[in-house]
Amino acid sequence: MIASCTWCGKGFYKQGKHYWCTTRACRVIQAKYAIAIQQPNDEIALFYVPLPKQVDFELKPVRYLLGGGAAGATKSHQARFGLYRRALVIPNFEALILRKTWGQLEKHHLRLMAREALEFRSLGIEVYFHKGDREMVFPNGSIIEGGHMDNDDLDNYLSRERDVIVGDEASTFNPKDLLELSTRARSAKPEVEAFTRQLWGMTDRRRYPDIPAGGAAFWVLSNPGGEASSMLQDMFINKTPNYDEYPQLRELDSEGKPNYQPSEWGFVKGDLEDNPYLPKDYERNLALSSSPERFKQLRWGNWDVTTGQFFSEFDSRIHVKDLGTPEGVRWFRSYDYGYVHYGCCHWWAILPDGRLYIRAEFKHQHLDIERIATAMHRITKELHIKKISYTVGDKYSMGSRKDDTSGITRGRLFASCGVPMIDTNHDRMMGWTRIRELLSLRSDGLPWLVMHPNCTYLIRSMSAATSDKHNLEDIDYTDDHALSSVRYGAMSQHAPHEDREVELPEGAMGHDLRALQNPTPDNPYAFH
Repeated sequence: MIASCTWCGKGFYKQGKHYWCTTRACRVIQAKYAIAIQQPNDEIALFYVPLPKQVDFELKPVRYLLGGGAAGATKSHQARFGLYRRALVIPNFEALILRKTWGQLEKHHLRLMAREALEFRSLGIEVYFHKGDREMVFPNGSIIEGGHMDNDDLDNYLSRERDVIVGDEASTFNPKDLLELSTRARSAKPEVEAFTRQLWGMTDRRRYPDIPAGGAAFWVLSNPGGEASSMLQDMFINKTPNYDEYPQLRELDSEGKPNYQPSEWGFVKGDLEDNPYLPKDYERNLALSSSPERFKQLRWGNWDVTTGQFFSEFDSRIHVKDLGTPEGVRWFRSYDYGYVHYGCCHWWAILPDGRLYIRAEFKHQHLDIERIATAMHRITKELHIKKISYTVGDKYSMGSRKDDTSGITRGRLFASCGVPMIDTNHDRMMGWTRIRELLSLRSDGLPWLVMHPNCTYLIRSMSAATSDKHNLEDIDYTDDHALSSVRYGAMSQHAPHEDREVELPEGAMGHDLRALQNPTPDNPYAFH
């Protein structure tokens, strides 16, 4: 692993205790955002010189910002010094930096804040760290407080607004607590707004009359993995919130805008290569101390990997593609019924090269069969699909379960609404195996199965599904409806197979047969 500048791609050199890019233009930007303290002899002491990726984080003009990716990518360090920058110049600035537990907070941020307060004082800035109060106090009245997400303390944090709130290793937090905490990053201080406008280049108030929350910020720092990992990926990276889990995000605010505004959420990916301060054996130590899945998370910052992930073959970079809506292909649907639980339908295209493409999905709850069928017809029409060859369903949707043996079955109701269902093999283990086969790569490097980015329920389910500890060949995932729908669709098709020409030994009879199948001027008797 060789560290390199995220701007120019070149390396770093060390001067004193700080690393600088070897490109002069990059060094100029680093110096612009450094924390420099003038000394009594008029010399300038450099307290902090940001790395290029740390500058990118500070300049990202969003209220909610995730710094995520590889372990050791300077996320925590950048956030702490970003708070120091504000505390030095904004009177009465208030910030809160959080970890999951008290022990984690004490071993990391509190220990470093105590050390850095001493360094401030050695440079003539009267900054003090009060361990009992878990506070760092600046001479202008600014305070940076440390906290943790234990339930007893959480209510205290929710009762007050702060100018900046930092959730460190936030994937370990309860996702709902984390979202609620984000609402407390709000400021009424003119100095906070002025600082943020200057930093983001939004000083022209005619062009930028308002900035969200008075310039306050909610920073989240995390490696992938943990109970909030999926929510962070949905909200900050993919900008596709799980509205079923968090319906309030769809609601409108007093200005008539949805509560979730994608433009206010951002992501800056951190890589090991961003950080020249790491020891040379850091990457090797990660490999030695991690499971294969955890290594992908910590080394590569892969958000699609889950520890114990059932479909470890799934990689959104490979399997999630927008291929449009192909014409002249065969289409079919797969469906998993649900009323109290979710129901889910997928639209499949069989591509000319034999691969499968899931173009769309429909997730629903508390809908009767007539409305479900109406939605299926509507989406088919919106996709300009002329004909659906068949719809394969689960046993519930076809009425094969015991509770459907009397009266009109669900299958008959679907058929009466123009959606006849066909059966397939419902064996779960065989179905999961078929999906794994479809996720595999062909000899040309392409996967047998791709899915459109709008299939967010399926993509989320693929990443989140883990093995059942009592049966490793099945999934331990209560919300398996998208995966079940895909299982039925996969089992309704032949297993993926590539026709490969077999190399025949010299003199084999097969050579004579191939000669007959391939006419040449010397062989006019070849057949077709």
